[in-house]
Amino acid sequence: MDELDYKSVILYYGREKLYRTMQRIVLDATGKYTADTSFRFYNGIALILEGVRLQEGIRELNQLIGDKDLGMAVVLSLLYAHKRCSVIDKEELLSLDSRLKDERKRLTSMSAYYSSLFLFLTGKYDKAKEYADKAQRLGPNNPEILTLKGWCELVSHKPRSSFILDLFDKALEHGKQIDANIGQVRYHQLNNDFEAAITVLNRLSVRYPELNIPLIEKMRCHLSNWNWENAVETSTRILNLEPTNLEALQVKILILVAKDGNYTSSLSALQYLFTTMEKIEPANGDLFMQTGQLFSRICGRNASILSHTYSFVEKAYKLNSSNAKYITELGYQNVLQKNYKEATKLFKLASKLDDSSMYALCGLTLCQMMDSGISEQVSQQIEFLTEIQGEDKIPLLLLMSSKLHHTNHETAVSMLLQASEIQFKNLNALSYGLEYLRQFNPDFLIQLVKELLKHSPAEQSMDMMSIDSLHPSLRHSANILDSIVKACPGLVEASYLLARVQYLSGEVGAAAGTLQKILQEIDSTYSDAHLLIAQIHIQQKSYQRAAQSLEICLSHNFKVRDDPMYHLLLGIVYKNQQRFEDALKSFFIAMGICGINTNGSQGKSVANMKSDGKPLGVSDLLTLYLEVINTHVLMNQNSEALKLMQLVSSEFASTTEEGRLSVATADFYMQQGNFVKAIELLKTIKPNQQYYIQAKTKMAHFYLVHKKDRLAYAQCFRELVANCPGPSSYLMLGDAYMSIQEADEAIEAYRQAQKQNPRDALLASKLGRAYVKTHQYKKAISYYQEAIATPENSLLKLDLAELFLKLKQYSNAEQTLVDEIELSKNEIEDISTLQTRTKQLLLLARVREKAGYLNSSLNTLKEARDNQFKILKHLEMEQNVALHEQNKILVSRICVLMAEQSIAIRDNEQAIHHYREALRMNSNDVGLLSALARTYMHVNNMDQCQLTCATILQNDPNNEVASVMMADLSFRRMDFENAAFHFSQLLLSQSTYWTALARLIEVMRRSGTLHDVQQFLHRAEDECARPDTEAGLNYCKGLNEWYGGNPNSALRFFNNCRKDTEWGQQAIYNMIEICLNPDGDLPNEGVIDIGADDLEIKDSRAMALRTAERLLKELKPRPGVIDNEALNHRLLENFLLVASRQKHSIDRALQDFTAIATQEEYKDHVGAIYGMASAYVILKQSQRAKNQLKRIVKVNWTFEEADYLEKSWLLLADLYLQAGKYEMSTDLLRRVLEHNKSCTKAYELLGLISEKEQNFRNASMYYDSAWKCSAKSKPNIGYKLAFNYMKIKRYAEAIDICQQVLKTHPDYPSIKKDILDKCRNNLKN
Repeated sequence: MDELDYKSVILYYGREKLYRTMQRIVLDATGKYTADTSFRFYNGIALILEGVRLQEGIRELNQLIGDKDLGMAVVLSLLYAHKRCSVIDKEELLSLDSRLKDERKRLTSMSAYYSSLFLFLTGKYDKAKEYADKAQRLGPNNPEILTLKGWCELVSHKPRSSFILDLFDKALEHGKQIDANIGQVRYHQLNNDFEAAITVLNRLSVRYPELNIPLIEKMRCHLSNWNWENAVETSTRILNLEPTNLEALQVKILILVAKDGNYTSSLSALQYLFTTMEKIEPANGDLFMQTGQLFSRICGRNASILSHTYSFVEKAYKLNSSNAKYITELGYQNVLQKNYKEATKLFKLASKLDDSSMYALCGLTLCQMMDSGISEQVSQQIEFLTEIQGEDKIPLLLLMSSKLHHTNHETAVSMLLQASEIQFKNLNALSYGLEYLRQFNPDFLIQLVKELLKHSPAEQSMDMMSIDSLHPSLRHSANILDSIVKACPGLVEASYLLARVQYLSGEVGAAAGTLQKILQEIDSTYSDAHLLIAQIHIQQKSYQRAAQSLEICLSHNFKVRDDPMYHLLLGIVYKNQQRFEDALKSFFIAMGICGINTNGSQGKSVANMKSDGKPLGVSDLLTLYLEVINTHVLMNQNSEALKLMQLVSSEFASTTEEGRLSVATADFYMQQGNFVKAIELLKTIKPNQQYYIQAKTKMAHFYLVHKKDRLAYAQCFRELVANCPGPSSYLMLGDAYMSIQEADEAIEAYRQAQKQNPRDALLASKLGRAYVKTHQYKKAISYYQEAIATPENSLLKLDLAELFLKLKQYSNAEQTLVDEIELSKNEIEDISTLQTRTKQLLLLARVREKAGYLNSSLNTLKEARDNQFKILKHLEMEQNVALHEQNKILVSRICVLMAEQSIAIRDNEQAIHHYREALRMNSNDVGLLSALARTYMHVNNMDQCQLTCATILQNDPNNEVASVMMADLSFRRMDFENAAFHFSQLLLSQSTYWTALARLIEVMRRSGTLHDVQQFLHRAEDECARPDTEAGLNYCKGLNEWYGGNPNSALRFFNNCRKDTEWGQQAIYNMIEICLNPDGDLPNEGVIDIGADDLEIKDSRAMALRTAERLLKELKPRPGVIDNEALNHRLLENFLLVASRQKHSIDRALQDFTAIATQEEYKDHVGAIYGMASAYVILKQSQRAKNQLKRIVKVNWTFEEADYLEKSWLLLADLYLQAGKYEMSTDLLRRVLEHNKSCTKAYELLGLISEKEQNFRNASMYYDSAWKCSAKSKPNIGYKLAFNYMKIKRYAEAIDICQQVLKTHPDYPSIKKDILDKCRNNLKN
């Protein structure tokens, strides 16, 4: 480094107030550049600024007093040093003053520069700027002067314009200047242009690889940009190069404490920092004090950390025991540790040393207040301090003053808000970092928020929350806490208080999200978070979950038993579980901890109450009393309840909860039937009181419910409007009119509200919806079209589009939304705009879906998803975790919609992609995982399906859907044995699990072991209380009979369950299938006209078709289900037409089958293709039938299309057989049997092929299988089997089969003559 570089580094450490480090650099430079006297000047000021070696510094500076360039700066330095000596040499000061006047007369550019530099380093920025201006006038192109001028402008509180950057740029034009580069960095940092700052630092790092300064500044940039990870990484790099770098150590500890809340790891780091500071900056009292101050204010009063921060401040005090500032801070360290006696001593000592120290006097008063409460003496002291504090208000004093006004809520809240404004105002000139957090003082702000919350009502009017702002105390508390949580995400108390404020503001979802973040990321044992979660569950009436939260809380921390809130919540849970004695016991324990007798009396007023245990706030204390009263009422102990109610009334007079108590008392009287007294009490709550709206609402409810007086009900809201004539009151009046069906008056009330607040979009929306609700659709459309002309009401276009959708005016709905979306693309993409766009896109997708444009709807959903990703990026930058999680769930829902629409257009691969995308946003959603597993099953991706089911079962071992799918997987893999095992295991533990039993029947049928299902049916029947009426059992029995070749019996069982909501639809489908084709014949079988002698067969066939037609009318297809019931219904209607065998009906069916197959999403639908082929076969157009069926020869087998595939392959095999293509036919039939070993028709056709090939042995084997699969009920198969047995000379078996056929069909033609008699003769011969 050259001289200029050394000077830049020296000035850098001077600005950082690291004076010992500064001196070390100076001495290094002096050794290299002995001729440059400026280094001796820097050495002198380093010594005097450190404050410990003043005499040494004075001696060094005295040698430079005659220097032309340094003279004036030396005089200023000596004046500064002499004033800080323990014994002040007044003569020397006079002499120096005189010399200063002379120096001013012969001012040069460099003497002005060095004077400005010294003033800058001592914090006199205005004076420094004055001399820098003079220096610039005298030496306009001097790079050092230009750089210093830039620094002086940077630290001023004026807006930082680009001319500052021009100064640094101009300085760099005249030569390299590290200091100018650092100035550029600081300018960009303060203007939040971190990318530009890091670009400069990267260039600096390349030029000076041996310097740590660029890395330190880069670390600061990352921290200022809230980029925690990069800040940690950079600090680690610095410490690898320089293990004793103080700032890197501080940043590392800061992130451990403020971001991670990891207090344990930070203790050893703090100890190391202390030791390092003693080595590097041993005499820097300010550094020790500020370090202790910083970490004590961000550690959430952690006792271990406070003991370390105390050591830092104590070290500062030891370095200079007469410094009142150090002693005052040491006093505050004691206050943080609740050591008020020691703190009092220190504040008194500080006051003696500096009687003008307001902070010491405030600390003294604070100790008295904390020790003995608000006494007369404390009040007088606060009033006195307020008088003498001057124009600059002290936030701590405002906080203490607010405590004097605990009954005057408006004044107290005003003081607290003023205190917070001052606290935040101090941060305007700072970027986030060490100094920002020290001045931010999260600890003080948390105390301020706690005080604010004492003045907030426990219950907000939800109606008021929707229109007007929240109670000021809640609104400002939320703002303050958002800032604290952003600055210190690991500060658990701040996050908890934010959740508390969100809960009180009615944002229950946000509160739950914040609490989950506390428990998952900061401290899983934090009892207050568990208690508030329990409170939320109680509010949502989830008492079992509340009890679980309390149990978890107790398991983490047994000390929670000393918290009255725990017992209060436990009592509420007991009360709602009808355990009234236990509830009272819990309430009484809570009262005992609060220092209240069980009869309700207590020693002090509510406002001043202190207890040995953890105290309850005013609102929670009232809740405790009201719960006790309510429990007494539930136990019919009305006299006890009344006695306690009267006692409580005096206790809560003049508190924030007085109005709430009056409303609760009125409630009590209403329960007792004393309506007159209840109404009188509600009337005592005046319009200027907090709970006036609740009182009026309660009164209105009484008139409507108990008196049935609709006029009086409406009158209550009219009075509310008269006394509180705001838009929210008119809105409530409108809602009241709507609830009593007075639509015209409601619309008038909404109009009045809109007149007072014409720009309120919610009001405009209410009015529009009132028109819609009263079916005044034309008026609603006209109103919306007029309202959306106002820019503020642009959101009403969503309501208008909704209305168009409701009226099925899809084109109008689409046009409205498309225009608005295009218009919004020109707006700045903030979170609000993006969220609105998501709503618009989702509605547009719904409109397009309803209009039948599924592909267009899917593309719109993709736009909505991409838009949500933009929102997530914004929220990541803002670190709004709760909102980020909510929007992730919305992305997940959009992806699910995309998946469902992909399924609807039969694009299962895309559906899988969208489900997986949804899972990235919401990985633990079992419903999502189940849907993904089902889709994997649809596309025959068995491995992925199995993995997904395994994930579900890992999270939920008893998940029935996943268990069934796991069994289904084995089934689809043709592993019938394993599938049967899985289903049977399910049924052994739950024999009436009908879904599993139905699947088991399917498995056993396809594995050819249907007879084994009987034992499971018997077990299920034994378990049923009423087996005859159990729908699931009847369905399973029907399925077993149908597959077993007993269609009539199957129809009877299916009929028993066809009215059931769960099994009815499928039962009817099966009944229709049986009626259409009871024997499982192919379409080309039975085409030959039935003769006149077979009228009975004709009649039974006609009756079956009429039954099928009636059942079809019964079916009500559900829209939007995966199985596409509407399509299946349409296919069945066409198969009914085909089954009639009438040419005109078949032509109609063929036309509709063709129409279905021409739709893009159904072009390969097996059912439609089989329908066309069936029609062609009956119309004797076999070639056309073949052409259609060939399309699905190589289609993968799926369970969903199994029946249609099986029928198609059988029909094509039969056509090939008729054409003499036995090999092709055989391949298809074996493929059928691969998936269904009980297929009678496949065995029969294979037998026929073998017969035609003269292979009677194989033919007999196939016919035997067909005979068994048909339950020996089909005589034609029996005939063929007996015939082939005869051919291979198995006469005994042939005779046996003939006898079985004749037993059930004694008139079956020819079998006796053709086979039975011949076999008998052959046996004889």
